[in-house]
Amino acid sequence: DSFQPVINVSLTWETFEQYALWQLLLGHDIPVDCILPLIPRLSYDKHAEVLTHFMHLLRREKPTAELIKHLMSREPHPGDRFVTTVLSSWLSQQFEDGKKLGDLIGSQLCKQASPAGGKRKRTTNTNKINNSLGALAEMTLGHLDLLRQNCRNYDLFNLRSIQQALQTVRSLCTDHQKKKFSDLFALADSESDDDSNP
Repeated sequence: DSFQPVINVSLTWETFEQYALWQLLLGHDIPVDCILPLIPRLSYDKHAEVLTHFMHLLRREKPTAELIKHLMSREPHPGDRFVTTVLSSWLSQQFEDGKKLGDLIGSQLCKQASPAGGKRKRTTNTNKINNSLGALAEMTLGHLDLLRQNCRNYDLFNLRSIQQALQTVRSLCTDHQKKKFSDLFALADSESDDDSNP
């Protein structure tokens, strides 16, 4: 019960003090559920020590919907490699050939894009409904785009669950969002073209 408060206090400690704390903590069987609420709140440039240890804990876990939800709740930033490193690690471990990971991410993305799950905004303007992805779905797209830019293994993006999620979400995007993630959406287009031309 005291794990999260201790970690919160340790964020201001020097690197060696944090390292010593983590050596003690890693000697115990810490449930990953304890760290999940902290993941979105940590800054990559201010809390590198804690994020490094979180990364080591997460890499040993099998991906679950709850883990994906918390990972994708981090604000995507080009300098922050935390999420892409964890996802790449899971891909390299080939949990069911990446299919399970693709299913989890695709499901999460579609759930966030739905009106209830992602808190998508709808504004009515003279009988027209303009859809816009909510912040959570846009954050997930941001992480997928960073993964696309930093990962040489595109197997994840070839999975049907990811392809369908990207196509579904693209239909809900504003023109600005479509332009922002155009390279990511192009991966869904190229796979669709391959499917239609055997």
